[in-house]
Amino acid sequence: MAEQHKLAAMNSSLEPQSDHQRHVGQRLRQVLDALPLPYVDAATAMGVSKQVLRNWMAGDSYPSPYALYRLKLAHGVSTDFLFLGDSGALPHRLAYALQQKSTPAR
Repeated sequence: MAEQHKLAAMNSSLEPQSDHQRHVGQRLRQVLDALPLPYVDAATAMGVSKQVLRNWMAGDSYPSPYALYRLKLAHGVSTDFLFLGDSGALPHRLAYALQQKSTPAR
């Protein structure tokens, strides 16, 4: 019974897949901009074409696990950040750069 309650609570907090794909793409774009890493270099590091990377950043589809693994090895980008928005899983310098870009100037 408790397991069913946990599952129901989890399902109520899930966003639709299309929204999640779009959010993953937005976070991927944010992290590449914060590195700063030109998109052509990011695509090369991830082993994909610029067009595939553009599709991922637009939220048309999810990035491939192997491409994300390559991005993690090259630049420390955590899938916890990309998929869950957890900036605590990023290297400090990258989390700080993201925070600076999202904080409006005074």
